[in-house]
Amino acid sequence: MVDASRGSAGVGAAAAAAASGRAAAAAAGSAAALSDQSIGLILALSSSIFIGASFVIKKRGLRRAGATGVRAGSGGFSYLREPLWWAGLLSMAAGEVANFAAYAFAPAILVTPLGALSIIISAVLAHYLLAEKLNAFGVLGCVLCISGSLAIVLHAPEERPIASVLQVWGLAMQPWFLLYCCAALATTAYLIWGVPLEVQTSNILVYVAICSIVGSLSVMSCKALGIALKLTFEGDNQMIYPQTYAFMLVVASAVVTQMNYLNKALDLFNTAIVTPIYYVMFTSLTIAASMIMMREQQTNKQLLTEVSGFVTIVSGTFLLHTTKDVVLPLDAFLQLIIRGRSADAVKLPAMAAQVEKWRLHEALASKDDAACCQQIARFWSAHGSLPPVSVPTFNISGSFEDLVSAGLAQSAVALARLEAGSDDLSGAFANESEGSSYLHAAAAAGAGKAVVQALLAAGCILDAHDEEGETALHAAARAGAAAAVTALLAVGAEPLIRSSKHNRTARAVAAAKGQEEARALLAEAEEAATGKAAARQEALWGGKLSACQTSNATSTGTC
Repeated sequence: MVDASRGSAGVGAAAAAAASGRAAAAAAGSAAALSDQSIGLILALSSSIFIGASFVIKKRGLRRAGATGVRAGSGGFSYLREPLWWAGLLSMAAGEVANFAAYAFAPAILVTPLGALSIIISAVLAHYLLAEKLNAFGVLGCVLCISGSLAIVLHAPEERPIASVLQVWGLAMQPWFLLYCCAALATTAYLIWGVPLEVQTSNILVYVAICSIVGSLSVMSCKALGIALKLTFEGDNQMIYPQTYAFMLVVASAVVTQMNYLNKALDLFNTAIVTPIYYVMFTSLTIAASMIMMREQQTNKQLLTEVSGFVTIVSGTFLLHTTKDVVLPLDAFLQLIIRGRSADAVKLPAMAAQVEKWRLHEALASKDDAACCQQIARFWSAHGSLPPVSVPTFNISGSFEDLVSAGLAQSAVALARLEAGSDDLSGAFANESEGSSYLHAAAAAGAGKAVVQALLAAGCILDAHDEEGETALHAAARAGAAAAVTALLAVGAEPLIRSSKHNRTARAVAAAKGQEEARALLAEAEEAATGKAAARQEALWGGKLSACQTSNATSTGTC
């Protein structure tokens, strides 16, 4: 019995030791897992901070570049010479690298929702650094977008564990995912080459959709590359597989495409609007791609939650887009909810004015000349002036010069007549102190032929002089507005007129200001005008000489 009990005790001790060893191993594994997840969490948070800041930094760089060159939204690349834009690009690159690394250390269900933080960071920074004010409705819209996205992400089916690049490649070769890839690429191609340019530059969803669709295709490649690098660093070399380099190519192509079209979206539209819509679309499409690729089963609860999240996202996006110009500070909104009225006395007349302002904004953004005329007349009739409406899409603020720059000829003339208080603009001044006419102001703003003809039809005098004896042609030359120079010359502006103060032609003004394109046009016009004047003079004197010769031949008189 003693031997048996000792044997039993020995077995029990061995079992206890084994259990203790297993517990220790489990604890060690748990600690390692916790450590990896903590690293992933830190990387994801860092990614949100860098990416959120990059939107604002790049937008400031794009603004600086657009002031001295062709804007990105118009197909220009002057931003490549702007250091601030490169700083934003580096910030975005740092965020993407951190996000890329986070997927290798933590599950996507943890990393993806944290991307919502970039919306808050971007909106707050844009509020203070870009003067793109986020009103109470904007704050509420952001909250709805984030809440809906989190609901979708947190209740989406978990992805299957991925242990190698070959496993990801096998999942990517499934027929349904290949069909999704083909549909995504076809949609992207249509948005880039099938949608007219005027629609692309006026509809925020086009460029954002391109970035989101391309981004959804690159997520699994990022996951594969992250796992490949992690396993390689741990001793299991994944660089020997050609699939690794195929994933690298997908990621590189996606990054270049997203960078290009995200630049266009940021240049044309409000950052506080671009950021949440991009996040919503990217997250939704990424989840869709992941569900198709992983083919995970879902419960009714998950489906219902995802549908509710999508409705919440749509509501938030609609609220952001339709109320971005409503002046309603957050504190006034809170008081309106709590007390039934706000400290700023938000009343029906004020709300009606906001509606009229919004209608004017939409007309300007659409560049519909007839609609702009109607809204300008309506708002002026009600308020006696135009509000400081800002339309970042076309840099229109409702001023005469901005209407001219946008090519809205009827609207520019309508506003000029309202400001002058007369339908006849022959004696009206755009700048009373300088004595410059509306034609002068239009020429300096780069008026095209349609605007010039509309102003002349409204009574503006083609070669009228301002206080310094300069014509509209001088104003266009000084501003380097080659289109206005061409338009004025086409309707008969005289290039040989010299200003009374400085005794300079328009060509001399352009040369003094370094406006080479305008100078070349005016030099050619001067040469042609001088040739015509010489021909007229020769014809005049030649006619007189012929008359004299005839007179001498028939009489004894002299000329």
